[in-house]
Amino acid sequence: MENELVVRKESLPATIDELKQFVIVTKRRIEAHKVQIAAIERLGLSKSVYDRKMKETQYMSEVVLFAEAKMGKLLKEIPRTPPKVSGATGGRGHKKGKRTGAPTFTPLQKTGIKKDDRRRAETLADNEDAIK
Repeated sequence: MENELVVRKESLPATIDELKQFVIVTKRRIEAHKVQIAAIERLGLSKSVYDRKMKETQYMSEVVLFAEAKMGKLLKEIPRTPPKVSGATGGRGHKKGKRTGAPTFTPLQKTGIKKDDRRRAETLADNEDAIK
């Protein structure tokens, strides 16, 4: 295998940003492997080369699932509500204040991870035994 590019699931990155980058890069590598596997099949190359590429791709896919599950655990620890903004409560009997400056984002939104990707990661975290 490509030792310099293979990461053991026990030594995955520790932060959300590092995990996000790791997942992106590894998914690109998986796509490249799929192209190589298709070429190997089309050209009728060695079965051992095909088997090795398949095994590498399967391993990378498994590691991505573990990375996403780890990211899901970290995402669950992040507050989901935006910080309180004074004067912007409005509501019945209250005068609605004007917000000034940039819109406020929740700490979870500030991670830059899309809502669907966060849900997927959190689902994987909840069901980690299924990917073992």
